[in-house]
Amino acid sequence: MTPAAGSLLVSIAGEDYSVRDVAAADMAAVLDLHAGVFGGKVDAGWFAWKYSAGKGGAVGVWNSAGRLVAHCAGIPRALLHAGHAVAGLQIGDVMVDPAWRGIMTRRGPFYHACRQLYSSRIGAAPAPYRIGFGFPSERHMRLAVALDLAWQGSSLAALHWSTSPTRGLAKWWRWSPLDPAAKHFDRAVAQAWQAMTASLADAIVGERDPAYVRWRFLDRPDRRYRFFMLHRPWTRTPAGIAILYLDDPQAAQWLDWIGPPGLLQAACEGALAAAAGSGAQTMTAWASPMVAEALQGTLSEPPGFAACVGIPKNSCITQDEIGSRRWWWMGGDTDFL
Repeated sequence: MTPAAGSLLVSIAGEDYSVRDVAAADMAAVLDLHAGVFGGKVDAGWFAWKYSAGKGGAVGVWNSAGRLVAHCAGIPRALLHAGHAVAGLQIGDVMVDPAWRGIMTRRGPFYHACRQLYSSRIGAAPAPYRIGFGFPSERHMRLAVALDLAWQGSSLAALHWSTSPTRGLAKWWRWSPLDPAAKHFDRAVAQAWQAMTASLADAIVGERDPAYVRWRFLDRPDRRYRFFMLHRPWTRTPAGIAILYLDDPQAAQWLDWIGPPGLLQAACEGALAAAAGSGAQTMTAWASPMVAEALQGTLSEPPGFAACVGIPKNSCITQDEIGSRRWWWMGGDTDFL
C-alpha cells in the first residue's frame, strides 16, 4: 500500500492503514461513518457548519480498500482563565467503524486517529492550540486513559427538573424572549458575556462572545434553539441569557447560560417557565461541578451522569492543574447537543 501525499502508513493487526488529515473531498466518507457509529442523520450542511464555518480539522484512518474506519476531529474554542484567553481545541466526532468493536488490539484505528490529531495540533508552540478538551462517554474515556492519550478531568452531571409546579420569578426580575434577528442581539450577548467573565475570574470557561454564539447555536442547520434574557423590569439590558432547545415534547434542554453564576437559580425559574410553556413535562441540563453547585436547591431529583471531561496529554497543563482548576461547562459547550 502506497500512502497518499501527507499520509502516515501504520500497521494495525497485520494490515496497512493510512493516517492523514480529512479534506473537504472526504465529506461523504465522514457522513457515512457518522451514520454508522451514531445512527443519526447528518448531511452536507452539517459538515459545512462544523468543518468549514467552524474551521475545524480532523484526522482519519483509511484501510487498504480506501474505506474510512476511524475519525477524530477538533474545533477551535478559546478558553478564558483569569482574564487571559488560551487557544483551545474542542475534540469531537471521535468515531470508529463498528466492525472494529471487540477486536483486541491496543493500538487500533482509535489510537492512531486521536494520537495524530493531538500531536499535530495541541501543545507548546509551534502547535496552534495549547489545550484540548472533549466530552467522551465513559467507554471512550477509559480507552483514552488506558492508551495514555488523555487524562480524565471531572465529569458532567445530568440535571433534571419537573416543569410543574414552578415557583416563578421574583418580582424584581423579568424573563423575555430574545430574537436573534433583532439589531441588538449581538450587543445583548456581548453584555451578558462581559458580566459572566467579570464573575468567573477564578474559573476556566469557554468563550461565549457573539461570534461563537452565532456559529454554535444559530448557524447549525439541524437544530433550532431559543434565546431568553433575564433582566430587570426597568431595563432591556440583559443580566444574563439562557439558551434552550424546546422542540422535544417530552423534555426541554437547557443548553447554556451566559451571565453571572449568582443568577443561575433565577435563570432556572425562567427556563422552567419557558419549558412548561412549550409543553415539556421535564427540563434537563448538563453541568460541571461548578455549575451544579450553583444550582443546588433547584433540582427535583438527584443528578445523574452525563459525560466525562477528557484532556489530551499533549495539552500545556498538568494532571494536578486539571484537578485544581474550576471548570465551567454546560451542555452547550458540547458540539453535539
